Amino acid sequence: MRRRPSFWFVLSLLCFAGAAYFWWLGDQWEGKTAAAHPVPNVQLKRAVPLDPANAANRLATNHVSPSSSNTPSYRLSNTTKTVDQLAHDPNAILLENALIDTAALGPGSPGLTNSPLPIPYSLQAVGDPGAYLVQSRGPLDALFRAMLQRAGAQIVSYIPNDTYLVRASAVVAQALASDPQTETVL
Repeated sequence: MRRRPSFWFVLSLLCFAGAAYFWWLGDQWEGKTAAAHPVPNVQLKRAVPLDPANAANRLATNHVSPSSSNTPSYRLSNTTKTVDQLAHDPNAILLENALIDTAALGPGSPGLTNSPLPIPYSLQAVGDPGAYLVQSRGPLDALFRAMLQRAGAQIVSYIPNDTYLVRASAVVAQALASDPQTETVL
């Protein structure tokens, strides 16, 4: 026997009301759980450059740096430009914890840059890091990706602006730095 459309309509309304009720119960339960387990207030620490000659300082790499603004005080940067200004700058590399203006790295010469920023000694890579940031002179395209592949670099990720994070050896990084399509290799 066929059921009437009104039966299915009433059944659908009951299911909808039940879902809304359980949603409301879930919100109530989540509110009680959040009130019972408050999140502690944690202060962030800021990395400071260390003297490589003083090995005792290698253990104490951070100091507390209270900040009153929304700008992270632990962000590494070689520029005074804001994130908004750097977002439209083709010479900028924007990382979560670093803002790099490649135009400020040196006297306008492209190439492999060993230490463009005041990175704490204890956080610096020793030997061949195996990963590099390779910035293109222009917009990223298939020719630039093909050049990276020919050189032996494996693309890991895109980094704003016009930069790829690549896996490569130091020899490959040197070859990439000398390519005319490359702006900077970090």
